[in-house]
Amino acid sequence: MGVFSKPTLDVRSQAGFTILYEKYGDFVYHSCYRYLQDKDVSHNLTADIFTSIWERRDVLAQETWKKDSWKLYLSQAAKQQVYNHLRVKRQLEIYFARTSHQLKSLVNSTEETFEFDELANQIDTLLNGLPPKCQEVFRLSREKGQSNKEIAESLKISVNSVKTHIAKAIKYLRENLSDYNLPKRSTGS
Repeated sequence: MGVFSKPTLDVRSQAGFTILYEKYGDFVYHSCYRYLQDKDVSHNLTADIFTSIWERRDVLAQETWKKDSWKLYLSQAAKQQVYNHLRVKRQLEIYFARTSHQLKSLVNSTEETFEFDELANQIDTLLNGLPPKCQEVFRLSREKGQSNKEIAESLKISVNSVKTHIAKAIKYLRENLSDYNLPKRSTGS
């Protein structure tokens, strides 16, 4: 036999493939394990490498091989499988970290929306308990965004009366919504 010759193992046959596996299976496993320190993943990668050889057996049988080239080929295959595994694992870690962050934001956003809706309902219920004129002035101010002067003109009351109604409504809301820790704000515009 010369330097370049057909492999001594004919992997196209079941017997040749079995000999290859028996001769190099542990070598491939330990090559993977040396980098990963994970028995299950190393076994899986070893199985993937030999499955790939079996699936490409006709092409591999056509190649010219140097002496001990199966060992070199399998060593490179193990390194490539380990590299691919680590790359995919890293990509998954990044994906899960992003997804986890987005999920936490969504949960927080959902909780905040729920709390806001609950507060809005509570305010609406409380406003319905105010005297009609006070309630109307407050809604025109806060819900419609009208200025004190606009409210006074539309309801034909003084600006001071508007301010008084708004102050009364805010005081009433603060007293009845103390659990919400509402910030202190000015009463008028």
